[in-house]
Amino acid sequence: MASRTEIIEAIEGLAVHCRPPLMGVDERTRWFNDWCDDLKEFSALAVETGCKRWRQGSNPKFPLPGQLLPLVRAAHTDGNRGVKPQAWRPLSDAEYAALSLTEKIRDRQIMATEAFSRAGPQKGPAEEMPEAWHMHRRLGKQYAAEAAELRKKLQNARENNAQPPNTST
Repeated sequence: MASRTEIIEAIEGLAVHCRPPLMGVDERTRWFNDWCDDLKEFSALAVETGCKRWRQGSNPKFPLPGQLLPLVRAAHTDGNRGVKPQAWRPLSDAEYAALSLTEKIRDRQIMATEAFSRAGPQKGPAEEMPEAWHMHRRLGKQYAAEAAELRKKLQNARENNAQPPNTST
């Protein structure tokens, strides 16, 4: 994803060709913050490409975020064409820590499904099932509980209209 510096550089580069609105220092800081929030989910290349496409278009005015975002999204989609989806695999601690809250929920749901699948069906009373079955069932329940807890955090963040935390759970 594009860094704050990369986004600001792309927007300033566009401002060389299209005059942005006049504003004071505080307003300009807030303006850049809004641009960074709007474009942070895209790669630096997608942001640069979207700005280039606007610059090469017929509108000489500085774009509003709603005008530039479709160009950046298209560039982001273009950049992801030909990339083959990767099969899911267990993640390292560092990879898991870097995930968004939504991605962590998905990962834990998959981990729970995998654990329950490894346990297999219950054949007879639970107390007669082998220890491996019990171990996989415990893991599945643990992962499902983690996913539920993360969903609660996400829901609370949405209700409070806040940015979801990137928890280390």
